[in-house]
Amino acid sequence: MQMSPNAAQTDPLAQLKDIHPPSQINWWPLDWGWWTLLVLLLVAISTLAVFWLRRRAFNRARKAALVELSNISETDANWPMQINSLLKRTSKSYFSNEDVASLYGRPWLEFMLAQVAKSKLGTCNEGLKQLTQQLYSPSVDATQFTRCKSAAKHWLKHANFKKNNRRAHAYTSSAEVSHV
Repeated sequence: MQMSPNAAQTDPLAQLKDIHPPSQINWWPLDWGWWTLLVLLLVAISTLAVFWLRRRAFNRARKAALVELSNISETDANWPMQINSLLKRTSKSYFSNEDVASLYGRPWLEFMLAQVAKSKLGTCNEGLKQLTQQLYSPSVDATQFTRCKSAAKHWLKHANFKKNNRRAHAYTSSAEVSHV
């Protein structure tokens, strides 16, 4: 078997045809997997937005109280009553009026202390005790202002204000309050 001189001279690679790339792939219309991902992303974003808006609305009374508390000074004539009424109004925003409005003195102090976790009470306990004592004393002790105001601020920041919170009647016992 003999090869023709023409076939021997032709290069087999020269017989190959150029590679033709496929036509351009468009991104539209999307495949079903991308549609699923897009829907999941929209659901996640809308859920986070609703959660954030609800949390912001829920904490509106707390933030307004903190701003109002910063405006109270020790030169005010009746600063204990101002701080106490601020705490009571804030509590009414989160608890029913029946649970909070009638509280005063020791039950009011126990109510406030029951709303803060024991681990976060810190000096808040003594400051709130001083505040309730200042309410009913004939003369206001201006040296206690800083302690009472910081305790009220601490309480506003760390009180457990949950929706439909029914801890209002779950006071700690008098023995726990005095030892906390």
